[in-house]
Amino acid sequence: MNINSTIVSKPPVATEKDLRRCKVIEGLLVQLLGVLPTEIGDSIRPITIGFFQRVSTLLKPDASVTTLRRAIGAYVHSKRYYLGCSQADAMRHGLDGNPVEPVSDLIDSPLPGIGGIKQKRFDPCVSPREIS
Repeated sequence: MNINSTIVSKPPVATEKDLRRCKVIEGLLVQLLGVLPTEIGDSIRPITIGFFQRVSTLLKPDASVTTLRRAIGAYVHSKRYYLGCSQADAMRHGLDGNPVEPVSDLIDSPLPGIGGIKQKRFDPCVSPREIS
């Protein structure tokens, strides 16, 4: 690699698999969401904290809350969604797709039963010895 070159990180884009996950979510709702990708190549945008609570009010009468929770879980636990959240300038987006707040460097612990513990966002360029 040339010493003068810089690495520019591009936001991840939706694939057919991501679109299938989004269609399942939107199929359970009474209205479409602007934050979810609709075409292959659309960017994957981090969603706001409390997304499920906001979206569950839009649930169709015959749809299950559990099904909605699982569909959202499948979307937000994908590799491309995680990559979208890990971008240096990542912003969380509201239901309409507009940016709301930056993704924090401190995130809730993903480990069950350890709520409230904060950890730094994973940085593959920092060795574990530099952190402690």
